[in-house]
Amino acid sequence: MKVGILIIGSLLWDIEKKKRINWRQQRLIIADKIKVKVPISYGRLSIRKKDGNKSYTMIFSSGAKSNGELGSAYLVPLKDSNVDIIGIIEEAEWLSFVEGCVDEKNDKSFQMVLGNKYKWAVIGYVLGPNISIKNKEAIKDIWTKKYEKEGANNYFEKHNEFEPPLVKDNGCLDLQLMALNEAEQSLIDDFDLVLTTCTLPTGKLSIEEQVKIAIKDDRKYFINNIKEGVKTFIDDKIIEKM
Repeated sequence: MKVGILIIGSLLWDIEKKKRINWRQQRLIIADKIKVKVPISYGRLSIRKKDGNKSYTMIFSSGAKSNGELGSAYLVPLKDSNVDIIGIIEEAEWLSFVEGCVDEKNDKSFQMVLGNKYKWAVIGYVLGPNISIKNKEAIKDIWTKKYEKEGANNYFEKHNEFEPPLVKDNGCLDLQLMALNEAEQSLIDDFDLVLTTCTLPTGKLSIEEQVKIAIKDDRKYFINNIKEGVKTFIDDKIIEKM
């Protein structure tokens, strides 16, 4: 199967974490990334433990989808051009690793559902239009069992307090990937499966509040996203007020 990673934030540009640099270099073809239209918004307040620095980070938003408020992100192909079911689990493991807090990858570090008691993200996927029924059902079954085992209910309950999640309890996102450039749509349709991270929202902030955080954030999450072409529907309004 042809597999890619849908990146909606810092996994694309973060150079502070060496594991993310290595992951991009060793497992992805960044040069072949495709810009896609996706319903994303800033919806998760992230506070760095060592110094309290605040970043307002990206989430998938069912509200943005319902309102047709589409931003832009990237679909990045894997270097491995033909991935089987076991390989998909391995790539999901790598994605979980680079999203998580541990610095060394081992069997104990991998979870489809990230977090201990507080579940703050899940690894999900988008199905391509041409994936076989056999592979589709096998993947849904694996994810359903992993979610149940790892306590994803906590994630879904918390998410619903903000808005319904785009990711379902079988790991599949209610999402069709569309190319920003229509000429590239056929490239997207060639993918059988696209893995991605669905983080838990913490609440919606006003544009003014987002501007304050973006200006003070020494991680420059918002600025780096803009530089790399990752944008939400309202980013131009935020930029105007900065």
